[in-house]
Amino acid sequence: MALVARAAVLSALILSVACNGSGDDTDVEPVTESPGDSAFLTSIFPTDGAGNVAVDTAIEIEFTTTVTGGERSISLRRSGSDARVPVTVEWFGEGTVMVATPDSALLFDALYTVEIDESVQSTNPAGDDFGQRWSFFTEAAPALALNSAFPADQSDNNSVFIDITATFDAPIAVGSVTADSAYLVHAINGEQTSGDLSVSGDTITFLPLSPLQVYTLYTMVYTTDIEDTAGSPLARDVEVTFGTVPPLQVLSTTPARGAINVSIDQPLVLTFSQDIDPALINNQSLVVEVQGLYQNMRNPDVPGSVTVAGNTLSFTPAGGTWQEFETFHTVRVDANTVRGIDGEPLNVPSLDFTTELVSSDWTYHLSTEGSGRTYVMQTYSGPQTVFMGVDDTRSSRWRFSNNTNGSYGMRTDYGGVNLWLEGGDGSAVAEMTTGGLSTGQQWIFTNFGEHYPGWTQQGFESPNLYYMETVFQGSTQVLTMITLHGNPALQARMETETNDIHSLFWLKRKSPVN
Repeated sequence: MALVARAAVLSALILSVACNGSGDDTDVEPVTESPGDSAFLTSIFPTDGAGNVAVDTAIEIEFTTTVTGGERSISLRRSGSDARVPVTVEWFGEGTVMVATPDSALLFDALYTVEIDESVQSTNPAGDDFGQRWSFFTEAAPALALNSAFPADQSDNNSVFIDITATFDAPIAVGSVTADSAYLVHAINGEQTSGDLSVSGDTITFLPLSPLQVYTLYTMVYTTDIEDTAGSPLARDVEVTFGTVPPLQVLSTTPARGAINVSIDQPLVLTFSQDIDPALINNQSLVVEVQGLYQNMRNPDVPGSVTVAGNTLSFTPAGGTWQEFETFHTVRVDANTVRGIDGEPLNVPSLDFTTELVSSDWTYHLSTEGSGRTYVMQTYSGPQTVFMGVDDTRSSRWRFSNNTNGSYGMRTDYGGVNLWLEGGDGSAVAEMTTGGLSTGQQWIFTNFGEHYPGWTQQGFESPNLYYMETVFQGSTQVLTMITLHGNPALQARMETETNDIHSLFWLKRKSPVN
C-alpha cells in the first residue's frame, strides 16, 4: 500500500474514533490499556518516485514512535541487481529517526529501491506499519569537463618541442580517445599535425612526431566523442589555441660575419635573441673549420672549447689563438644542440672570418723541411750568423715589422740585441745585422701553393707554403738553406730564385709580444 494511502487510512481511523467518542457513551466498550505504541512512518527521503536524487544522498526515515532494529535495518538495491548496497545506519531522536548513508556514491541515472527490514520493531510490533518498499531515481551523470590544458589557451611563446596535455574532471575512457576525437591543427590553415595519443587517468597527452613550427598558432581540439569511464561525454567540443616561440636568431657575432684582419687571439662569441639551453651544449655545438688547402684535408676543425653564458655562446681556440695568420675560417653551429632555454630552434647562420696578415705584434719560429727532418732558423750567440737547428727549442723568435708595399723587416731579439736578417753584400748569404732599424733588406712572403707528396703537417701552420724572397740590388733572391759537407749544421743562405726551390719556409705562430 502506498504511503499516501496508508496515511489516508490512518486519518480515517482517527476520525472514526473521534466520531464514536462524541456519541452515546453507553454503547462504547471501556478503553483498556494498550500493550504499547505501534510504529508508523511519518516521512521518508527520498520520497517514493523521486527523481534527480544526488548520488551522495542519505536515506532518512521518521517513525511515529521509538523503534529498534538489527544490523541490517534497511535494504537498498539497484534495479537489476539483487546485491544490497552497503550502508551505514545511524539513529536519532530517541530512536524515531533512521539515517542510512551509502558507503560509496550511488550510480548516476539509476533506479534504487528501499525496503525496511522486519527487524525494525516498536514496543507493539503487532501494529507496526512496515514491510513496504519504495523507489527513487538518481541524477543524470554530469558532463565531462576540462580542468586544465598545457599549453594554456591563448598562451604564446610555447616551445616547439612540448608534449600537449589536457586534464579533465574524471578518468577518461581510453577507447574514446582517437585521432578523430583529439587532434592538433594549424590554427590558420587547418592542416592537421601528426602525433601520438595516450591516456593516463584523467589526462590525455598528444606528442607531436616532429617539432612544431616556430612562431605559429596551433589549436588542440577535443570533441564530444571523448567520454569518462562512467560514459559521460564532453558537453561540447573544446578548443585550446596557443602560439609557439619565434626562432632563435643570431643577433651579433664577434668577429663580425665576413670580417677580415681578425686578430689571431680574438675569441669567437655569438649573441642570440634568447638565452641558450646549457644542458644541450657540447664541443660540437660550435665548430670552427680552417679552410686552407691542407688543413681541410688533414685536420680541418680547430681544437678548442665551447662555453655558454645566458644568450651568448663562445668558442676559444686551444692555446688562445687561431691556427695562423691570413687564414679563412668558417663557423658551424649545430641546430640540434643550440636551442633557446624555452626550446627555440635555431635559424642556422652562415659565418666566416679571415685572420690578420703577418703582424709585428707576434713572434714566430721559421721552420723548414729538409732531408725529411724539421729545422728551425736560429742565430748563433755570436750573434751574426743564421743557421738551421734541428728541433731546437732555444731557437730565435722572429718578429716582422710591416714596411711599405707589403714587405717586412725580419728581426730577432736573441741575446737581448735587435738583430735584422739582411741579404749579403753581393755574396748572397743571409746574415744578421745589429741595429735598431732594418738597414735595408726587406722580405716578401710568396705563396708557393702546395706541399710536396708525403708532407706531414707540423703543428699550427698557415694554410699555404711560403718562401721568403727579397729584392737586393735588383735581383730576386730567396731564403733557403744549404748543407755544408761534413757539417751537421744547416746554414740559412740566400740563393737566386729558380723553379727548383728545394727548401721552403713555414711561418709558425708561437706567442704574442709582451
